[in-house]
Amino acid sequence: KTQQIQLAIPVQAALTPVLADVHALFQLGMARGSRAVVTLVVFALLLLPVEGVTRKKRKAAAESVTQGKRVHADVTELQTDVTNLPERCTVKTKNGDTVEMHYRGYLTNGREFDSSYSRGTPFEFKIGAGTVIAGWDKGLLDMCVNEKRQLRIPPSLAYGESGRPPVIPRSATLIFDVELVAIQK
Repeated sequence: KTQQIQLAIPVQAALTPVLADVHALFQLGMARGSRAVVTLVVFALLLLPVEGVTRKKRKAAAESVTQGKRVHADVTELQTDVTNLPERCTVKTKNGDTVEMHYRGYLTNGREFDSSYSRGTPFEFKIGAGTVIAGWDKGLLDMCVNEKRQLRIPPSLAYGESGRPPVIPRSATLIFDVELVAIQK
């Protein structure tokens, strides 16, 4: 740990004004902006020539910026962004449909807590049956096969104030990148 802190100090000193701007954006709660700024800071850390700091040291410093830092702002209501919409969509999801979903779930600090991709098998469930968190039942409606979305789910539509320790902290906003693989009729 000491070595990592020592490596980050020259880079951090060189980027103090940028880091102050990043902190200000996080304080404003700009979910998209904060993610973009973190990406820019990490990119700058990797490329910025600082005397006496090798590329390997810059990479270690860049990784330390994203560890434990907020990459998304907390939300108070469900937010859904379509990230890939197929050209052709003949059937959309509705309550009662059994669907197969690939997903990657992570916390606002960027830490992944679950992924169907890592298991190699889509997750199957019935929309609207209450077998998944309410944010999924609501956020996956009117979705086309092969469509991809990002869901930002507030605690009230996820695991609430209690969370699911140790994996899901109390009052956690959850982020899911989801892909509809199939609708079974």
